[in-house]
Amino acid sequence: MKIHFIKMQALGNDFIVIDRRRQSPLHLPVETCRRWADRHLGIGADQILLLNPAEDAEAAMEIYNADGSKAEACGNGTRCVAWWVMENAKTLGTTLRVGERLLKAQETGLNTVRIDMGTPEIEGEISQKIENTLETKAMVISMGNPHLVLWGRSFTQEVFDDLIGKIRNSSLFPGGINVDFVTVRGYQQIEMIPYERGSGFTKACGSGACAAAVTVIRQGLCLSPVTVAMPGGDVVIQYDSTVKLTGEVAFVFEGKIDYA
Repeated sequence: MKIHFIKMQALGNDFIVIDRRRQSPLHLPVETCRRWADRHLGIGADQILLLNPAEDAEAAMEIYNADGSKAEACGNGTRCVAWWVMENAKTLGTTLRVGERLLKAQETGLNTVRIDMGTPEIEGEISQKIENTLETKAMVISMGNPHLVLWGRSFTQEVFDDLIGKIRNSSLFPGGINVDFVTVRGYQQIEMIPYERGSGFTKACGSGACAAAVTVIRQGLCLSPVTVAMPGGDVVIQYDSTVKLTGEVAFVFEGKIDYA
């Protein structure tokens, strides 16, 4: 059987989007996800996004990492899917269900989408334990998915490898966690290197950018809105009662692939 897919990217954070809202449900085994996400043997992607019908939204989105594991949230992927849904419906706004959250999206410019990611959940006690273990400033924040935001020191490749190794082996995160390495560059600008659970280092991470911006704003290091510069490009985060993520998306290509 052949499956139709759309390839999209947001700041180099790339996705395979499969729209099954008007077709029979699709089960995605781990090995299928890994094969499709493989950049040499498949389509190549950081995540696979499966769209299903929803009673309270335009679509319900399931998220699969490159290793086949499931994720609870994906900011850049949600922006890509929102663009696809709005483009086909010829509207400038839409609502998507992602896990437990209903996320509202708007097209704010040419190929530019803003998502209201909702309210962050902050885990202070775990943050203190991690801070003592890793000897760097730390904050654990959920944007629907868990993020460990680290800042306050110089991050080299050696430091990346050391910290990721410790975090992977930490009993505090038995299900794994996304990691965001942050350097403050000004009152409204930070740099961030994202490490995504199930996909590794990526060029950008939308939910990670949200977690990072919330962290530096709450610490008094930055003021909203914050521009988050990542290897793939910039997004803008506004944080008041909720967190709003704005950035560009791009359609890459579409096609069909074997499903087995």
